[in-house]
Amino acid sequence: MPFGPPYLIGPAATQPALLQIFSRPQGRHPPAFLFSAPHGLGWPLNVPNRAAAQGALLGGEFKGVGFSPLPLTPDTYLAATDLDASANVRGLIAFHFACFGMGTPKNDKFSFNPPEVPAQLAPQPFFSALPKRMLSHPGGPALATIGHIERAWATSIQPPNTDPQIQPFQNAIAKILRGLPLGLALTDFSLAYGQFAAIVGQMLADKLDGLPVDNDKLAMAWTQQN
Repeated sequence: MPFGPPYLIGPAATQPALLQIFSRPQGRHPPAFLFSAPHGLGWPLNVPNRAAAQGALLGGEFKGVGFSPLPLTPDTYLAATDLDASANVRGLIAFHFACFGMGTPKNDKFSFNPPEVPAQLAPQPFFSALPKRMLSHPGGPALATIGHIERAWATSIQPPNTDPQIQPFQNAIAKILRGLPLGLALTDFSLAYGQFAAIVGQMLADKLDGLPVDNDKLAMAWTQQN
């Protein structure tokens, strides 16, 4: 019999349910592949031990601002400290579509207002603790983790005034499940970045040349590129 449901959606994706995925009994392998699309936590600079839970995966216990109490408590999100020595992530490939799911840069990558310096997000850039824990787990490491540096935006799956554009995600998952190398599996994301980088570069060049540039379109292209 399968161990647990094949997917968790909305309120069912609680912290205990997520932990169960990593708590297979002895002799049972963890899933070969795990894709998650929760909120990833971003903490203010002055929060103690911030790095330990930056990018932690918010569970279905959180009902939204105004509906769930704040500040968040550790039993509402999955952090590195939750994967104790009994967890089982050996050989797993995890793909987390979540803010700060892989790391945090020093400065805000979505600010663009020269000559102002972008807002500071961290004293120094750092990788998130959860993927580091998965890749160095004493019971056997995950094979790979995939995720965001900085925030994940809705434009990653649905640009303005269009239908959802999830083909890069579909292609990546299909290639991973076929056992192809991760660099090849993620090619569509690199191509999308290159396309938006070319658009942004041309718009900035036009702006420097004194040509008219729609600032709203430039801001959106900048966001999509990053």
